[in-house]
Amino acid sequence: MNSIGYALGFVPGLLCPMLLAIAVGVRAAGQNRALNAVDYKAIDDVPGFHKTLGNRLMWLPGCAAGAAAACFEWPALAILWLTLFFLSAILVSIFAIASSSSVYAKYRRPKSRSRAQGTLPPSRLH
Repeated sequence: MNSIGYALGFVPGLLCPMLLAIAVGVRAAGQNRALNAVDYKAIDDVPGFHKTLGNRLMWLPGCAAGAAAACFEWPALAILWLTLFFLSAILVSIFAIASSSSVYAKYRRPKSRSRAQGTLPPSRLH
């Protein structure tokens, strides 16, 4: 069982640098458009938005590194550590998705009033 436990430790060990590259890439994106599903025209502080999301994504490589270290330290419990890693990855992803609307609202530009909201164009104000 020990050799299987060590072999299972390589799964999160290989995922850790990939997840770290994604998180650092989002955090260091700056003014670039790193995320497809985001309306960047409505965001006022794009670097701050990327930094916040990158910080939240940093939990994933941390969980992977912890699971890999636990698999190598206690190889008989490798299945348990892998299960806990995948559950924590799902929970972190759900947290990131659920909190993305609050992060988006924090960095979003305030909407200006339009005619649909009751204002008149400047030519009609006289």
